[in-house]
Amino acid sequence: MSALKRLIVNADGLGSSTSFDEAVEEASRGGILRSASLRMDTPRTRSAVAQVQGLPGVGLGLHVVLCGGKPFAPVAEVPSLVDSLGRFPDDVEALSGADGAHVLAEVRAQLRSFRELTGRLPTHLDTHADAHRVPLVHEALITLAWELGLPVRALTAAQRQRMVEEGLPVPDHFLDGNDIAASGLDGLVERLVGLELGTTELRCPLPLGRDSFDAHWLAHREVRQAVQAAGVHVDSFEPLVAA
Repeated sequence: MSALKRLIVNADGLGSSTSFDEAVEEASRGGILRSASLRMDTPRTRSAVAQVQGLPGVGLGLHVVLCGGKPFAPVAEVPSLVDSLGRFPDDVEALSGADGAHVLAEVRAQLRSFRELTGRLPTHLDTHADAHRVPLVHEALITLAWELGLPVRALTAAQRQRMVEEGLPVPDHFLDGNDIAASGLDGLVERLVGLELGTTELRCPLPLGRDSFDAHWLAHREVRQAVQAAGVHVDSFEPLVAA
């Protein structure tokens, strides 16, 4: 564990909507957000990439979607992931009955699309609706991460330990914006002041706006001052991978 305090603020699901993407830009230009994860299955995906590429210091990960959409891989290659209409299940728990090889094939397909669009590897992997809380999905992501040397978001201490055992880069701590939103700006400041040593990932979920985890909080003077006073260095996942 590093003797420093580092903070990776990641916005999940870049490309989900115009308002979300604008909030990401606001929170990065004037605040502490330095990372976002891109979903490949929306009409805004391409424009979202262009938007982030204009934001210096913001890393771009892959937000893997395995529920509520359609696969990137041919349906014949991922039959256990889809219904009779060729669609993913709406319920994440339904993925527990899937074939891990099919999950890996679909994640590879989304990764291939990401690389074709951006010209590079993602900085990290996370999942829509935390699909990798399902063990076989997590194992598929671990396999891909091991091949590429990428972090996978650790939702639990057990997942983090699994990453460590595999020799993969992973933040030391994870904070969920959903758990902080109800306590407002003051609650966010309190959590940032109390960050532990090492690297902490703070997930900013949808909707990133005035009704939940507010983008304005991330650019607020109190938040910037709290981070500075606590000696916290804000960053993307990239230095974690390079370490």
